[in-house]
Amino acid sequence: MIISSLVTRQLPDCSLIDYLSSHFTYLSRSQWLQRLTENRFVVNGQVQSDPDTRLCRGDVIAYDMPEFQEPPADFNFKIIYEDDYIIGVDKPGNLLVHRSGKSFRSNLIYQLRYCRDPVRYGDVDIINRLDRETSGVVLLARDKKSLRIMNDAFALRAMNKEYIAIVAGSPKEQTWTSKLPIGKDSLSAIKYKYRIDREHGKDAETYFETVQKFESGYAVLRVKPVTGRTHQIRVHLASAGLPIVGDKLYGMTEADFLSWRDDTVNFKGKLLFDRQALHCSSIRFIHPMTKKEVCIEAPMPQDMLELKEKLREMSRQ
Repeated sequence: MIISSLVTRQLPDCSLIDYLSSHFTYLSRSQWLQRLTENRFVVNGQVQSDPDTRLCRGDVIAYDMPEFQEPPADFNFKIIYEDDYIIGVDKPGNLLVHRSGKSFRSNLIYQLRYCRDPVRYGDVDIINRLDRETSGVVLLARDKKSLRIMNDAFALRAMNKEYIAIVAGSPKEQTWTSKLPIGKDSLSAIKYKYRIDREHGKDAETYFETVQKFESGYAVLRVKPVTGRTHQIRVHLASAGLPIVGDKLYGMTEADFLSWRDDTVNFKGKLLFDRQALHCSSIRFIHPMTKKEVCIEAPMPQDMLELKEKLREMSRQ
């Protein structure tokens, strides 16, 4: 499979190996060095094996990737809304929204553009993103104008999203709002982890409402994020002592998470739920063309319904 990458910004004295190891982290630097010796790279039309080749904006790097097994994914997504401008998808809980790591084909965008119906969905672009393990409503635009208008609406916080979360712990309040700022966790060995950062973090606001409590020490929450920071709901809940059930990153110790990430098959810990129990149940917005209000809803998925029943049974014991 041939994949390509366009250098989209000016890089200060960046080498080919620096670019590969920093942008495509599913292989280590030493592994990329080995791939370069195999003459699998073409830079601006010329085969290139020198790791010290300098790159600049506009360069095109093509890579003849050997066949490999992509991570498993759930392709049972449903199109729940569609018109000439906007598509609403009910995404399952084990599917990336766009390409990341080794999931070149195992993501929603690829499946829509190249598998579901290339003629109908060949130009779709993502409006809102959900984590791989978060299920629920994902919006896509069918043209660049709709995408721009919808992105502007998100930036202005003119879209109302609602989630359902199942958490470990019993909330003390019926309703509450977290306004704790969020930033990258620079002290963590996990580069994509975030934390509450009162000094340097970005403003973040999430509204929570307790929907149901279980005597087993769990609860179902209705969640309405006002801002859209990365991992916002997960970080706010973990900081309140209410981690989302199945959230490995924010519900485990860092040592346990790294142990799970490095060897999920032989992980010795116990997981109550295979994924984080978080579901985007609805998005309400003003349509970019008709200017009418639209509300797209996705029911709670079967795995979370089964989790609720399991928690009820645990409460009876």
